[in-house]
Amino acid sequence: AYATGAGGVGLALSGDGASWSRAEALAPGPGGALSSPLLLRLDGGRVRLGFVAGGALQAADAALDALVADVATGRATLAPTGLPLLGAGAAPWLPAIDPITGRVTGRVTGRTVVTPTGRRRHDLYLDGRVGAARVVGLAASFDGGLFTLAADPLLPAAAPDEWGATAAAWRDGTLLVHAARGGARSVLLGATSP
Repeated sequence: AYATGAGGVGLALSGDGASWSRAEALAPGPGGALSSPLLLRLDGGRVRLGFVAGGALQAADAALDALVADVATGRATLAPTGLPLLGAGAAPWLPAIDPITGRVTGRVTGRTVVTPTGRRRHDLYLDGRVGAARVVGLAASFDGGLFTLAADPLLPAAAPDEWGATAAAWRDGTLLVHAARGGARSVLLGATSP
């Protein structure tokens, strides 16, 4: 999933990682541009596309087989769920809507993992703020609809600022990569967990 230049969300699929088919999935709505698209694989052969719109993390669903067929036509069909996965201000560190721009500041990424017991878990990594410091937070769900938001940021709310996290399976654990600022420079940092 990716954000388009027109403020919508597109999907790209590849069978070999080299050649890609792209399709428009969602156009911007009345609340303006959509951002931070992420794709979660649900049980039952379904996928959920998450995206930030109107100050909340919204969702749209599709059957995976139908979505793959749709992308080949250049237009993907997803059904909006109508319920936000997370709203701005859902935790003290999750940013509220910016009073000047009317938008949620920050970024959301997501992934689906299979736990050691064979159960799917959906993780969201979210940008937030504690005072003036940017932080990275976490929300998780076993059904992809009801997310439990961590009461505190995932990483300590101290200098340097941290934002733009994404995670991937790495060795026998998880690799979290995020941007950080200390002084005048921005760098990429990594953290691992078992």
